[in-house]
Amino acid sequence: NVYLPDTITSFADRAFASCAVEHIYRYDPAQISAEDIVSSGSALGVPMQLKTMGSHCFDNSRLKEVQIDAQVDSIGDGAYATIAALSSVILGKTGRIGTIGKNCFQNSGAQTLNFYFYGRVDAIGANAFEGSGGIQDFYMEDVGIVGTEAFKNCHINTMTLKGSLSAIGDRAFIGCGNLDKVTIQSSTPYTIGKYAFTCASIKEVTFSDGLSSVAEGTFSGCGKLSKVYLPTTLKEIEKNAFFGSEVEGIEMPDSVKSLEKAVFFNCRKLQKVKLSNSLTEIPNSC
Repeated sequence: NVYLPDTITSFADRAFASCAVEHIYRYDPAQISAEDIVSSGSALGVPMQLKTMGSHCFDNSRLKEVQIDAQVDSIGDGAYATIAALSSVILGKTGRIGTIGKNCFQNSGAQTLNFYFYGRVDAIGANAFEGSGGIQDFYMEDVGIVGTEAFKNCHINTMTLKGSLSAIGDRAFIGCGNLDKVTIQSSTPYTIGKYAFTCASIKEVTFSDGLSSVAEGTFSGCGKLSKVYLPTTLKEIEKNAFFGSEVEGIEMPDSVKSLEKAVFFNCRKLQKVKLSNSLTEIPNSC
């Protein structure tokens, strides 16, 4: 265990990298002396005045839990990468994270790992959670931007993204082999990048209003996809959006005005499609 005073404002690059630390505890030095921190009951979590965590600051450590209740401006690239024992990451309701850096949690995770972000996260960097294993639940109460390939090849079961979401990057969930259900509930307009769920094992996805386009190749190669709930704000479905997926039925809202080629090409289990009343043309090989 490591006990840190709330007055600490930053962790330097590689501060605890490859260390045997399992838990970080914080304490208020105005209330508890350093000699009494164990007996007086310090709290699990990083210091309350912490603003920055340097690159790879806990990389390859033995950390088991991460608790953040502070207003953190940035978590550096690879900060929590390759931590095999990591089982829980929680951002409390009072907490905030400006940016989660690239490769931040890459290849981390015990047999069971849960992420619960109850505070605001402004942005998730590219490949931030790539290859993380054993994730049962990934929940974000308020997230702004999800970077390119942020969850590439992650072993996630359920994913929930809420709040004022503005963008999900290209290939964000590509190759997620255990992904069962994704729910997106945004209070603002948002976009989803190309090939966002390509070759993921996703079975069911729900999009809230605010999405105007299903981008190119979004669900291509999704061999277990059966249910997709499209929002009433949707205006177009781009080429190859469901190419080679196992989707069984689609109900388009009447807001959809444009379909591009090969949207449902090679969808062998497709049985029922309800088209939008606003369509004027169905392209070749649709």
